[in-house]
Amino acid sequence: MVKIVLTKRAHDIHACIEGEPGKWAAGKTSNEAIGDLIRSHSVSFNIEFAWSSDLKTQRYISGNPLIGLTRSEPKA
Repeated sequence: MVKIVLTKRAHDIHACIEGEPGKWAAGKTSNEAIGDLIRSHSVSFNIEFAWSSDLKTQRYISGNPLIGLTRSEPKA
């Protein structure tokens, strides 16, 4: 099991993978920090993200996070 350590800082929340301080993210809320951590380091969580559509499924493999994309912007 992967453990996420949360730390409240002055202006944000810091989230990192326990024992791997180089794998971290931050956000205004704990949910934002955790979400960014999981998207940024999906390999560590054994997760693959994929957009699906009627015409084609575009896969975003671990290490290629969905940062900056929205549901209206899947790759065609």
